[in-house]
Amino acid sequence: MLNRDNDIILFLFAGLLAVLVPSGAVSQDLSFLSDTTHYLWPTEASPFISSTFGETRKAHFHAGLDIRTWGREGYKVYATRDGVVERLGISPRGYGKVIFLKHDDSSYSVYGHLNRFEESLMTLADSIRMQDYSFLLDMDMDEENIRVSQGDLIGFTGSTGIGPPHLHFELRTPDNKPFNPLLTNLSVEDDLPPVFTEIAIEHLDPETYHINTLETLRPRQTAGNYDFGSISASGPVGISVNVHDRANRTPNIYAVYELSLVLEQDTLFYSRVDSFGYGQASQMFIDRVYPLLRENRGGFQRLYLVNGNELPFYRTDNNRGIADLPEGTYDLDVIAKDFYGNKSTGSLNLVVTGREISPAGEITAIPAYPRHQIKSGMENSVSFGELQALPVNVPLLSNPETAAGPYHEQPNFETPLVYSRESTVKRTGMKLVPGKRQILYLPDQTIWIDFSKDALFDTLHVDMLVSEWDNLPVIRFSPSHIPLKKSAYLNIILQNPPVDPEVTGIYEFDSRQNKYGYKGSGFSASVLRAKIGQLGEFHVRQDQSSPYVGPPRIEKDLSGATVVNIPITDEVSGIDYHRSLVEVNGRKGIVEYNPDKNRLTYYRPGFNPLEKNRIEVWVYDRLGNLTHRLFEDIQ
Repeated sequence: MLNRDNDIILFLFAGLLAVLVPSGAVSQDLSFLSDTTHYLWPTEASPFISSTFGETRKAHFHAGLDIRTWGREGYKVYATRDGVVERLGISPRGYGKVIFLKHDDSSYSVYGHLNRFEESLMTLADSIRMQDYSFLLDMDMDEENIRVSQGDLIGFTGSTGIGPPHLHFELRTPDNKPFNPLLTNLSVEDDLPPVFTEIAIEHLDPETYHINTLETLRPRQTAGNYDFGSISASGPVGISVNVHDRANRTPNIYAVYELSLVLEQDTLFYSRVDSFGYGQASQMFIDRVYPLLRENRGGFQRLYLVNGNELPFYRTDNNRGIADLPEGTYDLDVIAKDFYGNKSTGSLNLVVTGREISPAGEITAIPAYPRHQIKSGMENSVSFGELQALPVNVPLLSNPETAAGPYHEQPNFETPLVYSRESTVKRTGMKLVPGKRQILYLPDQTIWIDFSKDALFDTLHVDMLVSEWDNLPVIRFSPSHIPLKKSAYLNIILQNPPVDPEVTGIYEFDSRQNKYGYKGSGFSASVLRAKIGQLGEFHVRQDQSSPYVGPPRIEKDLSGATVVNIPITDEVSGIDYHRSLVEVNGRKGIVEYNPDKNRLTYYRPGFNPLEKNRIEVWVYDRLGNLTHRLFEDIQ
């Protein structure tokens, strides 16, 4: 059943939305919800949430509610509605151990990061995994036809996948799009208004609407309102805000539900986050101001629409939310609301002076990417039809692992960063446009990056600088750490072949943390290749060190089963849990990997240790280096 308060909110904004211009995105259709649809709170752990729907994550939007479990595991998880177990999943990342239920109206509920499933479901999952001792599971359960009733026990809370102990609870529409669970009868106690921490003003070029400069201001709070003072501008500006919500009796902060930008009596921008498609989740990068997200992790939400934004959240005026005004003084208000209508207002006085170019009228395009900063002096590109001109025609890697890494400061290619063992050797650049497959390559065609037609949010002028460090390539892009809509492929032919190509890979360098992240690269037809999610800084490195394997411990898990836990680490390319193996007293078992706890767990249903046990461990890293250890007389 829809919340009565939510019905009122939707009615009050009906007139507002009628005068705003749709963004062009698909509407958020939640018509399957009815007055008779009732959901049960899915766990006994607590009635509190630690994260809400639509929050900023590393490279996507949060798709559900995170329910607090007080740092502990093992609380009961219940079916929120009648339904059928449609899918079971087990993985060291993502949702970890996860259950998908399909309800009678064809909508879904998802329960992630579980410690384990309910006993009969766990037995079924184990019977499948024990066939080949596989840790991973992605099991379609349609043929099993396992029905559950609302309130049935289906699992126990845990911390598998990503993050500390909590329950990730997600609701999806019949077409598998996540929607805000608070749109149902589910609710949390919340009478606290949102809190503004900063506002950002992006001064835009009056002709191209690229960002020229960016300022941030902190407010003075008086009587529940936030006063950001006055700021001067000589051209169009885009506004973004860092604002969060709170709920009663919990320290966590959340994303706000609604945002409006009002210029005196005119609403320039309005957003409400009810639902989105998984294919749109990475557009978090252009919904937020990613330079600020990169620098301080601040979730500044843009109150205007840039090119490539297809999210179904927005309504804007004819200028896409940009304040493009003639000389004068203007009052701007940002109104933030949480789901329950608690409201805060941030006020800004905008003074437009020295305007040399008159406002352009209707604004139809706002660049998502920064302007071109470097003149490369050469342009090398190839269309799809010319791909055979490259030295080799390499097939796409079938499924290289990848994740968009953290941002760091942009390198200055006019005065390139040069290490003591590094020499600058080559540079190239080109203009890229979305909707077309394009390849940027060096003149000697030894290094190229392959952009699919869906790789970009917007037109991008990009430069690639290649140097060598200890005879291995270092590739830097400008602008730096630009997020991609879809991954691209970086290809390298090594001119100075490494001693052992089997331990050579591509790594992304994070200067903020001074660390490298292996990109899941591999050789194909003599080409070193990796899938990348953003344009940053990439190094070819060798990993000739084997993983660390510590002494095993025989312990009980939360279900009471006996397991063997083995501490392991690999600081270079990371653990290859697919190949790693553990035998106890000569018998194989399922080897589970927990990257947060840096351990392997030997799990075998019905395992009973001897008084003294022989444990043999083979642990591989992702470039094939092996550590083999034998432990005798383990009790």
